[in-house]
Amino acid sequence: MSISIYGMGYDNSSVNSLGNLTASMFNSSSGNNAVGDLALINSGAYKKLLNAYYKDEGSSLAKITEKSSTEKANLTIAKDDADRLKKAADVLSAAEITDDNREELKKNVESFVSAYNSVVKSGSDVDTQSVLRNTLWMTQRTARNYGLLSDVGITIGTDNKLTLDAEKFDKAATADLKTLFNGKDSLVGLTAQKASNISIVAASAASYGTHASAYTFSGAYTTSAVSSKIDTKG
Repeated sequence: MSISIYGMGYDNSSVNSLGNLTASMFNSSSGNNAVGDLALINSGAYKKLLNAYYKDEGSSLAKITEKSSTEKANLTIAKDDADRLKKAADVLSAAEITDDNREELKKNVESFVSAYNSVVKSGSDVDTQSVLRNTLWMTQRTARNYGLLSDVGITIGTDNKLTLDAEKFDKAATADLKTLFNGKDSLVGLTAQKASNISIVAASAASYGTHASAYTFSGAYTTSAVSSKIDTKG
């Protein structure tokens, strides 16, 4: 027996196939009632079901796209903050430390502390593992120097952010200040290196759309994973 739909001929097997498609799409049992599916088509209900289905699909895609855009924006902020930290750290590590220029030095330290705290926040706001890992390593290295930092008036809060006690800083020993701030191998010098790493991985993740793994936001696997740019030394 043949049934005509919109002037085209279909046999019963075609109708059953259409019913099975409807059933698989909407998780229904309409595949067992092909005539019922034809009624859905003729009444316009089938079109409404399709529109509702793809509306839900579009909504999910919009949420994924929104999350991707938010992550990229956060990565851009993390990169900019890391660049600012590196600049402040470079200035401080190259500064001349004497008893005569303590006020100028204090301003440099204040700039460093402010930039450091910004990176702690923005580096923790992303979902990209390479940025999170480098930010964690930076705070862990700083924490290992909490005793000497405290001696010069810098304390580490429970949120890993730094606070400068200006009065205690003014009384700090010049030797302690040089140990912490001067040279590439000082805490500030090493922090500058870590800030550079954070900037690199954040820029790479934002550019290539990489998330917590080596997959892009669109779901494709990328060979330009940021893990190749990560400093593996804490």
